[in-house]
Amino acid sequence: MPVSLAVIGPYVLSVNLAFPPKNVQELISYSKANPSKVFYGSAGVGTLNHLAGELINAAAGTSMVHVPYKGNGPLITALMSGEIQLGIDTIPGSKALAAGGKLRMIAVTGLERNPSLPHIPTAIESGLPGFSFDFWEAFFLPKGTPEPIVNAWHKAVVKALNDPTVSQQLADLGFKVIASTPQQLNERVNSDIEKYSDLASKANLVFE
Repeated sequence: MPVSLAVIGPYVLSVNLAFPPKNVQELISYSKANPSKVFYGSAGVGTLNHLAGELINAAAGTSMVHVPYKGNGPLITALMSGEIQLGIDTIPGSKALAAGGKLRMIAVTGLERNPSLPHIPTAIESGLPGFSFDFWEAFFLPKGTPEPIVNAWHKAVVKALNDPTVSQQLADLGFKVIASTPQQLNERVNSDIEKYSDLASKANLVFE
């Protein structure tokens, strides 16, 4: 039972410090010159960062190889060790490590630069015209939950999300608050199922 969208945010593309490319255009050129020799990590087969990587391959005409991990933590560990060259993760998962000199962020996947990372260009600015990819988080309740309970949850969630302190804390993490109606969330779910099912089919993705 959909309650409300909560936040939306971009992924950030980060590379190992020893990897030569310094931006997306250089990443594309390097990948084309070294087909199937650039490895990108995700949190697992069929996860959104996996799909984001396949969208990059489709948009750029590259053949980067997907390496699935069991969560974003192992993904970032593999990126820092050089096991993979490219990581696709959330801003909170990469920002502090980049600030500590442990990886290099090269782009965000939103349509616009993210306020929490104003110095990091978008993928569009960096050599992928028209490319954008956002993820969202939301509140749901078990199927069959009585409507009055859904309404009470919706009211409480929207109130919390609209609290200035909460929205600012989320903005600092790279997220934009998107409080919605249950119907709007349901429409987003159905739209994304259609969009990503089509992508998975075109990319011949096999879900385990």
